[in-house]
Amino acid sequence: MFMKASVEERQTLALKLSLCWNCLRPSHQKNQCTMDKVCKVCQAKHHTLLHLPESTVDNSNVNTPPATSSTTFETIAAHGTSRSLSLVLLSTALVRVHGPNGQNELCRALLDSASQSHFITSSLATRLGLECHRSTIVVGGISNATTNVSEVTSFRIATDISYTLNALVAPCVTVDLPTTKLNVDHWTHLQDFSLADPLFHTPGKIE
Repeated sequence: MFMKASVEERQTLALKLSLCWNCLRPSHQKNQCTMDKVCKVCQAKHHTLLHLPESTVDNSNVNTPPATSSTTFETIAAHGTSRSLSLVLLSTALVRVHGPNGQNELCRALLDSASQSHFITSSLATRLGLECHRSTIVVGGISNATTNVSEVTSFRIATDISYTLNALVAPCVTVDLPTTKLNVDHWTHLQDFSLADPLFHTPGKIE
């Protein structure tokens, strides 16, 4: 199954199983790996089976430094879907979200330092069996646009430390991010870092 999967599927599976990206063994991360293996394609420190092939994306559009997020969540979504000449990478992380009855999922989160609330999609809340409570909350956005949110819930995020968060429930948080797949073969300076979202270059659902 692993060998027949696409590179993106292998990367996702390696993350879900907490495998080392260098040797594909459990119990440690890439920056702790003692094996001298490197990718046979690009010579970076990751397993050859996890190497992304050359992308057809125009790399002249991906060298813009990250922009500061806007004052509300909706404005972030507007920037994320922009079709301008420059692609802005927004901060994302893969987090494990836990429900009340033992259910948990590894999800991609958008990190917005200017947002005054947390958000979760209604589909993820349903899959985790979260208890949602009726509420009437108006969320402000760009050009004074508003969105009505009618439910709130709480859930637990467990990494090295466990957090319980209260969140507004929405049908959709934003579009898939990033909005286009990036070629990161030339970003060799990132190869030896343990990133919060190792799949940051591949479009994925924000939940």
